[in-house]
Amino acid sequence: MRRMLLAFCILASPVWADVPRGEPLLAVESAWALAAPARSETAVGLTIANRTSGTLRLTGAASPVAAHAVLRNFTTRNGLKVVDMGDYIDIAPRSRVKLVPGATEILLQDLTADLTAGMEIPLELTFADGQVLRVRVTLRQ
Repeated sequence: MRRMLLAFCILASPVWADVPRGEPLLAVESAWALAAPARSETAVGLTIANRTSGTLRLTGAASPVAAHAVLRNFTTRNGLKVVDMGDYIDIAPRSRVKLVPGATEILLQDLTADLTAGMEIPLELTFADGQVLRVRVTLRQ
């Protein structure tokens, strides 16, 4: 009976058991954006860490300091830089995705207030599985 219970516990343990205790399975690192005046836009740079065994799909973002937040990806086609308005960004299992302004980014549009260097603004990231991750974005000059 004890062997069966031990076998069940081993089989039922999560696949991500190698994640250190207390570490979140989904995390944002180094969230930042450039300072910008009201009624303009700014792009957010950050790194999303997926420590799970499955792919996570970022499907949206929102901030109370912007009327809209869109996911964008810049690519080069025929020597020209082209922007694709993306519906999602996939984060592979046990990996990190770095969002960098001018490459893959979250663009905050129609800012509702002046954003000055040193401020922190809230940002909500929404994932296809229903998770919502709330982060603070530090504004740079």
